[in-house]
Amino acid sequence: MAKSLIGSTNDEEQAKLEDWLSDKNNRKLLEELSEEKNREERDRLVDNINIGEEWRLFIKSMEIEKRAVAKTRRIKLYSAVASVAAVFILGLLMVVGPWEIPFSDHELIAEEININPGRTTAELILPDGEIINLEAIKNTIVEDENIKISNNEGILSYEPQKIVPLDTVKNILRVPRGGEYQLVLEDSTVVWLNSESQLTYPRIFSKDQRKVELIGEAYFDVKRDEKRPFVVVSKSQQVTVLGTEFDISAYEHDEMIYTTLVEGKVMVEIEMNDGQVQTEYLKPDEQVIYNTDQKNMKLLQVDPYEYCSWKDGRFVFKNEPLSSLMSKIARWYDIDYRFEDEGVAQIKFTGDLKRYGNLSDFLKILEVEKSLKVVLKEDEQTLVISQQ
Repeated sequence: MAKSLIGSTNDEEQAKLEDWLSDKNNRKLLEELSEEKNREERDRLVDNINIGEEWRLFIKSMEIEKRAVAKTRRIKLYSAVASVAAVFILGLLMVVGPWEIPFSDHELIAEEININPGRTTAELILPDGEIINLEAIKNTIVEDENIKISNNEGILSYEPQKIVPLDTVKNILRVPRGGEYQLVLEDSTVVWLNSESQLTYPRIFSKDQRKVELIGEAYFDVKRDEKRPFVVVSKSQQVTVLGTEFDISAYEHDEMIYTTLVEGKVMVEIEMNDGQVQTEYLKPDEQVIYNTDQKNMKLLQVDPYEYCSWKDGRFVFKNEPLSSLMSKIARWYDIDYRFEDEGVAQIKFTGDLKRYGNLSDFLKILEVEKSLKVVLKEDEQTLVISQQ
């Protein structure tokens, strides 16, 4: 097609062009490119093109394409009827022309992808709506007669003063995709917040209850206080403890809520389909899975390490579908993804991997273990996962 625009097709190329033009969409494209109003600009560009340089760049790209292990950025040529130099000319014309034709995506293979893991980053939201970037502020943030709030090395801490009156002021700690943060509440309870999560809590708890609200995932190491139960509300589930360690995963767009007990005892209250509240008491190494759409639950025996190891810098997957696995990976590396077909999404993976490595390290393991192909569409910043 490009040669036809500059009048240099031979008989064989003209025959191929006519076959290509049998498609009405292709014919419409050629007509648009041939309009009189586009010719002057096209001719000017053709005169200024350095064909030698374009040819050199093309040969270099093709050499990269042919490498066996494929350290590549793939180039897709749109027309089988144009010569190599003419295709480059047409590509340059399209950039400035009034028509719109999609160019092929640049792709990076797994070993070329360079995406660093998440980091300690979060925002503190005060009652008046002020948002404090905790990466930018160190040491003391707030200090008054009730509370001292400090931020140091990825840990936000609340320390009540000697005389603590009733204080109902609430704060929100919000962790973005690609982040994590640690929080020490005024009762010395420690909370680890995972990526894309937030916790709403009072600066100082009341005398009879310690209540917080969770969106996302958090690991709780609750300071024991028999007079003040610790309550975590997430969607239509409520978890009550006196002092224990447990993990809750309750992401806003996830159908399931997972509550996993490490030690101690917790009471889980869940609203069922009939509007009644069902109560389960968890023992160590047990997990409640609550389906928020169907409003039903099940109790399982599990290895807590599989669900809680993220706070200690590990990714642990046990026979986990890629659909679930990639959701976790995407939050941590702040990347989008898609599967070429649903069958790939259901492939299961088992592994115990470091959480703080480059994304490329994980993807290479995934490819080898499951015979997959993973590429990064650069213009979309999206991973595309398919079978080899």
